[in-house]
Amino acid sequence: MLGWLIAKPLRHVTSLAELTDSETSALGPLLRRIAGALDQVLRPVKVYSVLFAEAEGFAHIHFHLIPRATNLPAELRGPAVFQLMAKAHAEGNLADPLEAARVVARIREVMG
Repeated sequence: MLGWLIAKPLRHVTSLAELTDSETSALGPLLRRIAGALDQVLRPVKVYSVLFAEAEGFAHIHFHLIPRATNLPAELRGPAVFQLMAKAHAEGNLADPLEAARVVARIREVMG
């Protein structure tokens, strides 16, 4: 899915409780800015913000910010959206790199 982004702290932490007060204060506004940029660039129905931090090799906090398109089938909404990522990797059906670069450039522009 174009625009599926990951935001994470600059340092390795495994839970939200490990964040400093400064990091915690910056997190909400950052996630809001990213979601706003995704809204402006891609016009999704909504932007999911997801944190699990348990997958093998990924036991650190990182937020998936996922723009949910209007045509996403109901069975792939909510947590099931991760099936889309698994399917794309399994089938080699990833986003067009040029289109992804264009979307990222627009998001960066919007975020300033």
